[in-house]
Amino acid sequence: MDAVSDTPGWTIAEAIERTSDPDQSVDQERAKATGQNIAMWRSLAEDGKLVVTGSVESPTTPPVPIDPQIFQALNGPGPTSSALEGQFGSGIEIFNIRVFPVLRAPNAAGYLNGLSLADAFHRYVLDDPEVVALGKRVVKTAKRHADVFRDGMFPGPLNDFHWPLDATAESIEYSFVPQSPSVDHWLPTPSAMISAVSAALADRIQGLRGVLASGSICAFGTSQTGVEGPIGRLQGTAVGSRSM
Repeated sequence: MDAVSDTPGWTIAEAIERTSDPDQSVDQERAKATGQNIAMWRSLAEDGKLVVTGSVESPTTPPVPIDPQIFQALNGPGPTSSALEGQFGSGIEIFNIRVFPVLRAPNAAGYLNGLSLADAFHRYVLDDPEVVALGKRVVKTAKRHADVFRDGMFPGPLNDFHWPLDATAESIEYSFVPQSPSVDHWLPTPSAMISAVSAALADRIQGLRGVLASGSICAFGTSQTGVEGPIGRLQGTAVGSRSM
């Protein structure tokens, strides 16, 4: 079993808040009554878009990744709870629930195994549920950014599908801001939503970079000479979101 990540993860409530689809928002009281928010969280986990860890049987046991198949047999006591119980007196109890984006999860390497770097980037960075939720909110107010979240284009005027693996929240945020031809012209202040999605994108990119650097997974590629072989840790500086 993989060791649990140093990244603390989210509570169930935080996971719901961060990944809620703005196009499928519902009345909060109705959501609480029907358990729709819990169903959404479970669906994301079962689709492999989130990873859930917890302590099985006892609050003092070390947390481990939870098999999504178990979720169907668990009652949801509510998003503010950190424990889940089994249905029909099954005796199953999971404590200290934490929810992770895949690239910040303790078993992230297992999700990347067998994927191309481009596929991994698209699936777990650009299609990360928090990035998707924030991206939809950005596009609602600035449709010019649709190609970033729809097609995987790096923000900015260059029509470039290559994302730097050393990108920071600040560099991504800067790329979203329209550039002025005058060096003396003050740059517009990014919106709070641009700042939020830039931070989420940078965090997932750093997570991908961290998995590659850890040595827990080996990447292979073809060099300019046409020879296929292992890629050294962090040998690449950019990844193409469309093809690689």
